Amino acid sequence: MYAQHRVDDTKWHDACGKNCGRPQTVYMKWPSKNDGTPPNYQVACQLNVSLWLGLNQYSNDWLRCQDEGEISVFAETYENEVNYGFGWGTKGLFIPNWSNAHGSVSLEMEKFIPPEGWSWSENWFLSPELSAPNAPDAGKTEYAVDIFEYQKRIPGTHWSHATVTWGNVRGETLPGGRDDVEIEEDWQWKDEDWAMDKSRVCDDEGFQYTLDPSLATYVPGEKTYHLCRRRRWVRTRVRIDNERDQKMKDQDEEHERDGWEYSHSFSGSFHIGKKLFDKCRHRRWHRKVVALKDSDIASPTFFFSDPEKGIGGHQETPRMFMRFKEPHRYQLRVYLYQARNIRSADSTGLSDPYCRLSFSNRCDKSIIVKET
Repeated sequence: MYAQHRVDDTKWHDACGKNCGRPQTVYMKWPSKNDGTPPNYQVACQLNVSLWLGLNQYSNDWLRCQDEGEISVFAETYENEVNYGFGWGTKGLFIPNWSNAHGSVSLEMEKFIPPEGWSWSENWFLSPELSAPNAPDAGKTEYAVDIFEYQKRIPGTHWSHATVTWGNVRGETLPGGRDDVEIEEDWQWKDEDWAMDKSRVCDDEGFQYTLDPSLATYVPGEKTYHLCRRRRWVRTRVRIDNERDQKMKDQDEEHERDGWEYSHSFSGSFHIGKKLFDKCRHRRWHRKVVALKDSDIASPTFFFSDPEKGIGGHQETPRMFMRFKEPHRYQLRVYLYQARNIRSADSTGLSDPYCRLSFSNRCDKSIIVKET
């Protein structure tokens, strides 16, 4: 996904851009393809951002131009533990006990040094991920469950089941097969059986091909150098009561108390609530820093102290939040009066077009104009 943005619109100082430091919505796009597949007209991703481009010496201007809200900067570190059958702890932990979210950089609490012009405003506190408690089916009465079938081959041989026969879209192993997928008590299957998904860009058998699953780039056409392939199976389930809502609420409250998120490995995706195959867990800690008044403020970059080496490496992107002082209410009215250059989708040369409108975090669809 990508989005193009004019540098002049966000440039600061001599010629201030029209969008410099102002909240705006950026719509990401899918990369274009030259393999003859039709373009994807869906919005790939939507970002609400505030962009500011300037020299480091003008950092004070960036922090003080946010007159509509307050910028909050937090130092961030994760506490990691493993469980190999003897209880949770750091014994056998192959990554730092305190680290970044990926476990690749050691970030111990006592080694954080605030940047120049900043000071600590409070002690370290647990700050669970806001997105973790939200399950994919939260608030829904119908949900499509998907599972991927993976196959591999050696050059010159036929396709066979891969080491990871069944998994998710990222290739992570799922215990058992599609028939072993279990659902909660307050859900029931709507479809009698799993259905192969051919709505994606794939071949006649539903497969997508790649040289190596780690590349995460699949194509619909098979080549002799392709060693791996996958296809997607889908089955819909529906909610039969609201018991899961209460269960999720209890789970969220427990998550807020201890903050632990679980996974089968530190390289996998984390979730709340321990599952059978989870061997790793981590939780996030934050500590807020504030800018000192009437002083030169440096970029909010955290340095780390080392008794042997002095001040060492630094964290380039601290956690930053924009908190607005008061809400604003707006009303948007749209009048659609004409559409041009519509593709011919029917055999008659006509189409059944409609318009999908997206603004901020809301989306709506217009009426369908038949045979035009």
